[in-house]
Amino acid sequence: MAKPKLVEQTSPEISFDAKGKTVTIRRLEMQDSEFFEIMLDQKESFRGIFVRRALKVGALALRDIAVTEKIDFVKREFQKLCNELDGILRRELGEKGVQGQLNGIFGENGRLQECLDNVFGTDGKLVRDILGMDNRKSPIGQLRETIESYFVGKNSEVYGMLDPHARAKPTDAIAHSYDKCGSTVLHADFQ
Repeated sequence: MAKPKLVEQTSPEISFDAKGKTVTIRRLEMQDSEFFEIMLDQKESFRGIFVRRALKVGALALRDIAVTEKIDFVKREFQKLCNELDGILRRELGEKGVQGQLNGIFGENGRLQECLDNVFGTDGKLVRDILGMDNRKSPIGQLRETIESYFVGKNSEVYGMLDPHARAKPTDAIAHSYDKCGSTVLHADFQ
């Protein structure tokens, strides 16, 4: 494919109208056999529209190519930076790099797991001992015993308060107040 070129004798004059967003190209002449054949195949009434479209599509394509080239350049540079950084990390941190260091600290047999086992016992034994409801020495176990002493069984305090056969219970005071108030109402003179 022959490279299109502008004819040497004529230099196109390009002007811009910012208000109307218009570009005017005067004395544009191209010497290119392929372009010549394409234009010759167009209807004469359509050639002006075709040239406008060709210029716009060509300009957009060239702009996108430039953007793509810039993106490709950035990708290549970023990849080089990543490779350099990986090399530095491997040199400084060992063959496994950052991943190896993270596994050494946070992995299944890492230092964090070892510290947790030391503080809380293997498989959380210390936590279960401290928070176990069945352990009477744990705070939760002691709270459970206290609650049960108030609410569970015939020996609980709430049961004793509500027992109808017990003497001196809180319900006696309520019943006595009701009896006193009720007898006053029953013997009142409603005339």
